[in-house]
Amino acid sequence: MLIGGSVSLDEQVRQCRDAATRLGIDVVVDLVEKPSTSGYKERGRHRPGFKELLEHISAGRIDCVIAYKTDRLSRGGGQGWAPLLEAFEQAGRDLDRAVATPGGWVSEFEIGIRATMDREESKKTSERMTAVRAREAREGKPRPSGQRGFGYSLDWMTIDEAEAALIREAADRVLRGESTYAIATDWNARGVPTVNGKQWSVNVLVTIMGSPRIAGLREHHGAVVAEGTWPAIIDRATHEQLRAVLAPSAAVVNLGLASTPSSESCAVDSAVGLFGLWSARTAP
Repeated sequence: MLIGGSVSLDEQVRQCRDAATRLGIDVVVDLVEKPSTSGYKERGRHRPGFKELLEHISAGRIDCVIAYKTDRLSRGGGQGWAPLLEAFEQAGRDLDRAVATPGGWVSEFEIGIRATMDREESKKTSERMTAVRAREAREGKPRPSGQRGFGYSLDWMTIDEAEAALIREAADRVLRGESTYAIATDWNARGVPTVNGKQWSVNVLVTIMGSPRIAGLREHHGAVVAEGTWPAIIDRATHEQLRAVLAPSAAVVNLGLASTPSSESCAVDSAVGLFGLWSARTAP
C-alpha cells in the first residue's frame, strides 16, 4: 500500500517510531485510518481516527502526536488544525512540542504555515485527479473498484461466461414482464450466489441489470460519456430497454429480500488517500 505514490505504510510506521526514539518519546497507541479517509473533506475534522486522537489528548493519555507528514493529520487549513491545537492547549501541553514528524518537532508557528500550504496543495491535487478521472471516462477506460463486478473479472476486461449467461437470462425475463423480485427469489432457490457469496436482493439485481457497465458503456457522474474498452454482455438497445423498464424499481429501497452491500453494484469514481496517525507520549 503506497502513500503519496512512493512510501509504504510500513515505512511510515518505521520512520515515525525511529523519530520517537530520537525525540525520547514512548509510543502508547497507533492510529491508522482507512485508505479512503480524507484529510481534506470537511477539513478533516470528522474522521473517526482524528476524533479518537482528540479523545486521547483530552483524557491525558498522550502528550504529543507523531505523523509521517503534517498533511496526514489535516489538510483543512487553520480551521482543520484548530481542534487539535485547542485539545493540546486545554490539556496544558506545550504547543511547540505537541506535533512531530520524522524531521523533528513542528512548532505552532510552523503548523500555521504548513496548514495553509497543505490545504492548497490538497486542493490542487483534488482538481488534478478530478480532471484525470474525467479524461479516463471520456476515453472509455474502466474504473474498477476493489470488488469484482458480477459478470466480469476484477479489471472488467474478461467476461465471466457463467455469470454473463445469468445476466442475459435476467434481461430476457425482465423484458418479458417478469418481476425482479421473482428473478431474485428464483436465483436464491437455485443457489446462485452474488460475487460476495450472499443471497440476491431486488436492490442488487436492479442495480446490476440497469448498469451501463454490462452494456460496455462508460458512466461518469451518472451519465454515459463513452463506449467502454471492455466487452459488453448485452447490447446497447437491450440496456436502454432495461433502464426504461427498471426505472420504477430503482426507486424502491429494500423491497422483498434483505439488501446486500452496495459493492455488488458498478464501480463509482472515488479518490483514495491514506492518512496514518501515530499518537505518542513523551518519556518521563
